[in-house]
Amino acid sequence: MFDVHVIFTRQLSTENRKLVLMNNQLFRSDTLSAESIKEGLQTSCFGQEVLYLPATSSTNRVAKEAAHKGMQEGTLIITNQQTEGRGRFDRTWWSSPGKDLLFSLIFRPPLKASQTFRLTLLSSLAVAEAIRQETGLDALIKWPNDVYIKGKKVSGILSESGIHNEHLEYMIVGIGINVNSTPSRNPEIEERATSISMESGKNFPRITLLTVILELIESYYRGIQKGDFHSLKKRWDTLSLINHKKVMVETQGCMHEGTAESIDEDGFLVLLDHTGTKRRFVSGDVSLSLL
Repeated sequence: MFDVHVIFTRQLSTENRKLVLMNNQLFRSDTLSAESIKEGLQTSCFGQEVLYLPATSSTNRVAKEAAHKGMQEGTLIITNQQTEGRGRFDRTWWSSPGKDLLFSLIFRPPLKASQTFRLTLLSSLAVAEAIRQETGLDALIKWPNDVYIKGKKVSGILSESGIHNEHLEYMIVGIGINVNSTPSRNPEIEERATSISMESGKNFPRITLLTVILELIESYYRGIQKGDFHSLKKRWDTLSLINHKKVMVETQGCMHEGTAESIDEDGFLVLLDHTGTKRRFVSGDVSLSLL
């Protein structure tokens, strides 16, 4: 049997032939599997145990079940298609099958319950840093859990805790990243969402991005375990989309207006209102002018 791709490639110019071979390599390297993900991964914990699902309702749901059964810290649950993806406040997370990164990680952190939001912060920082490092795009973090490019959302993070008898047993951090999808085709999110391929003008290998994210998460997590949250916070501040800007924070049905100063040692947002009073927020919807 003849290989159509090889025959076609021989008919092309040298330059175009190189492009075809590069695209074929990109396709092969972007095929998700436990083996392809772990190949070349420079971590000792995160991503060393992989549960790959071609399709699932929610990676966070699967991760919580696995954590309940004692699955080890660092376990990665990843899928090509998520049918019931969720964001904060049970909002739907739209994704395109086989195009994006949809995964969850199991943490078993030695942290107080009040400090678990640090894991959301380190994860959002890892996503933003990886995008900036690998694509050159100006990814920024919008507290509490989103990553934006040019004023549009490219990634969201959903953290969920497992607490028994007031003891934190595990944390699940779910991450969704629009890599090669086209959110502009979805009328519900076209005005506020984007993807790496839309912003860069070309497809990007998901595994390459995933590898960098896992390595950064492990590095940041080790720093937190050693008591160095200050360095993480300092870097997070430099990539914050809202620091020193006028914002509105909606929480528990109330609106609060002021200037976003920073985050505190627990990752809570510090807001300076018009009276000069500083307020702390553990969660909420933040809105601001992105122009």
